[in-house]
Amino acid sequence: MKVILPFFLGLLAAGCSSTNVDGAKQSASVAGDESQFITEFGDQRVGDTFVSVNSADGKLTISHVTMKGDPAKHSTTTTSSSPGGWRAKEGWFLFAQDEGKKVWIYDGGESLLLSMWKTNGVRTENEMHGLGSFPVAVPEPVLNRLKEPFRSKVKSSGTKRQG
Repeated sequence: MKVILPFFLGLLAAGCSSTNVDGAKQSASVAGDESQFITEFGDQRVGDTFVSVNSADGKLTISHVTMKGDPAKHSTTTTSSSPGGWRAKEGWFLFAQDEGKKVWIYDGGESLLLSMWKTNGVRTENEMHGLGSFPVAVPEPVLNRLKEPFRSKVKSSGTKRQG
């Protein structure tokens, strides 16, 4: 009984968040979609993308790991640290799509970025896009969470179309 009680209390303290084998939390998915909002500080994983938002300084680190064949011989990691001087403010969130290959990054104020991971052969590169240069439309779930008047600014900025 002495061993079971601390274990049970630990489960209660953990709450509803789940942690995978890497120690990174998994966030809740958007219903009917493979997308997820990330709104908690700490380390989280979406697909092969790892994000960490530091509660002390609000800095973001985002990494993508690519493994081809034998993971010990063919893995690459690409990391971006607080792109564009990003800092988490009240209301910040990340919105991951396509198993973390696209991550919308909102600071809670006047900054929205899109991080896109693209693989060219064996090399994975990160493309960072800012307001006015998004190659895809801003998803409705992201627009709905942006604070006014920034939401109106994003809607009126349009998107850059690939072509």
